[in-house]
Amino acid sequence: MPINILFIESEEFNQDYIKLILKEKIGINYYIIDNLELLQEELNINDYTHLISPFIVADKLIADYLKFIKIPLLVISDREIAHFSFNYAKPPLLLSKLFDFLCEQPVISYETLDKYANGNEVFLNKLKDAIVDEFKLNMKELPIFIASTNLVQIQQNVHKLISKFAFLNMMNSYHLSLEIDKKIIEEPEKQLDHLNQLMIDIEIALIQLK
Repeated sequence: MPINILFIESEEFNQDYIKLILKEKIGINYYIIDNLELLQEELNINDYTHLISPFIVADKLIADYLKFIKIPLLVISDREIAHFSFNYAKPPLLLSKLFDFLCEQPVISYETLDKYANGNEVFLNKLKDAIVDEFKLNMKELPIFIASTNLVQIQQNVHKLISKFAFLNMMNSYHLSLEIDKKIIEEPEKQLDHLNQLMIDIEIALIQLK
């Protein structure tokens, strides 16, 4: 499932800041609400993957709404918060902190790679290094191909990535890459949107592969 973050933020300045830090991460879907009274309905009608909120929103505590929250929650707070089942970070919400939060849930698995390497640790590490190199190359090349609308080159790059996603058991990314590979030429607008989501997956995978 593509990343879809619900932000709770009542201050207009902070709302603008959220939009600013996510401006270049167009593969991350997000929506901002300005008060906790809207939280339950918003979670019920939309498929969010993550929730980010200050500890206090307009004199109300996010902790009082935990019964409605079934997705990972990051609370932004000046002070350390104990005894609650959520992550917290001190303000401001830097992009690095956001990705640390997104990376808390593993998107990769070594199960298939381990079977393929058959106990050979040296070979396993070579496979991991090859995947990392391929991912890093695409993080450099794909934005260039997107900017120039080079659909043929995008298709070629994504085709090579399909097996890498399969090796890492990144099944959502695997199926998304198959669709991009098959349909990028005939429906570029939709598949370029998918490609931006795929690049977020790659960015998270690179962090978890360290």
